[in-house]
Amino acid sequence: MGRSDAARFGALPNASGTLTRLAYAYANENGIDPRSLLKKANLTLHQIKNTNLRLGVHDQIRFLNLTADALQDDLLGFHIAQPPDLREMGFLYYVSASSEILGDALHQLARYGSIANEGVSLKYFAGKHFGVAFRYVGVSRHLDRHQIEFFATVLLRLCRKLTGNRLVPTHIKLAHRRDGKCPEMTEFFGAEVEFDAGVDEILFAPASRDMPVVSADHHLNKILIGYCEEALSR
Repeated sequence: MGRSDAARFGALPNASGTLTRLAYAYANENGIDPRSLLKKANLTLHQIKNTNLRLGVHDQIRFLNLTADALQDDLLGFHIAQPPDLREMGFLYYVSASSEILGDALHQLARYGSIANEGVSLKYFAGKHFGVAFRYVGVSRHLDRHQIEFFATVLLRLCRKLTGNRLVPTHIKLAHRRDGKCPEMTEFFGAEVEFDAGVDEILFAPASRDMPVVSADHHLNKILIGYCEEALSR
């Protein structure tokens, strides 16, 4: 049974907590003491400092919402996603970065993504449409805006880094509503984001699937896939 399957059967989904810790640091850097926000989100400073501890996805979403309100930053997830070294994604970065082509990288990202966040399941598309869709598991999608915008931004950053090209999606759709257009996001993505779309997905031109990954390492990829498969089986 995979981690996302466990969430479907009643377990509260948890996550590695990388996004929560990034948000905590971001709040500190921007003049907000986030310790009171942690308490409101049912989190502790010990959980933030101990990176081996997993955090509840519900708590992560709530902390992001509280931090966004405190900072008056309606694009918090989008902003947090841009500065970090992508290697902070941990094994998800390395299993993608060691793949041969972009299609393989996204396929593996979709297969193993729930290990890092049980509350989100990724679906990989290849064929007429190429890309990934996000589906929330055990978490109400309407509660979130910042986490999904973080994921979408990091995904595009990852694709651009892996290929060494400034890839531009053919479609970016997000399920939540925003009032009016968002020029800051449009500039980054290179295309206008379709909000209130009912789905969360990023699609690229089909030919992008075969773009070589500049950091491909067949031997490393094989080793990492073995570890990921073992994690999924647990």
